[in-house]
Order: sequence, then structure tokens, then C-alpha cells
Amino acid sequence: MIYKITKIGKSENPFHKNSDFGESFPFHLGIFTEEPKVGQRFRLNPFSPNPGERGIDTTQVVKIIDESTFETLNSIYKYEKYLRTFTFYQKNSSAVLTLSAPSFEQAEEDLKEIVKDTYGWRVEDEEGEDF
Repeated sequence: MIYKITKIGKSENPFHKNSDFGESFPFHLGIFTEEPKVGQRFRLNPFSPNPGERGIDTTQVVKIIDESTFETLNSIYKYEKYLRTFTFYQKNSSAVLTLSAPSFEQAEEDLKEIVKDTYGWRVEDEEGEDF
């Protein structure tokens, strides 16, 4: 799963005075293995077409605001699912094609553009759900 993370504000009393200095992109795209947890740093491994994308490595998380928003020592971040990963399997061969798209419909369109047909393909997403 690829997530989009956006810094939406500063903490009330940031640990670093210049915590909003240096953001090179309005948002970051990446993959994380763990959701934010109080007392730990949050890391987002980069996945982006932007040259120089560095991902995110925050200061310690101090508060979980809701299921997609958290506060660190310096900033407040919001994250959302950006792209899902779909794996297409050719039913009568060993061909496998993995595509990332915001929806199954878009992934199916992309498949059709690549292979010129969608007949005979089985698909599942990264959570193992069949379509």
C-alpha cells in the first residue's frame, strides 16, 4: 500500500523552533510498515516520481489524533491511502503483472492498455481480496 502524508500544521510548542523549515514537497508518498505509535518515530520509506524524494523520518510521536492524523514533537501529519497494489495473474500461463492504482477500475484500464485485453486474468489486491 502506498500512502500520501501531508504536514498539516505545527505542534503548539514545537521542540525545534524551525520545524516547518525545509519541506521540499507539499506531500510525500511512501510505504510504511507500522502505523504511527506514541513514543516512537514515524518512518515513511519514499516511493515517488519526484526526484530527490526523501520520505519522512519524524521526531517522536506524542499523540494520535484520529485514525489518520498524528502529532509529533514538532508537527501534525495526516496520511491517507494513495495507491493500492493489484496483482494480475494470467489464468493460462505463468504471466504476472503488478500495478499500483487508486482503484481497481483504474488498474484494469492500465492492464488493458498494456496487454490490449483483460480477458483471462485473475486479480487480487495487497490484502488478498479477489476481484
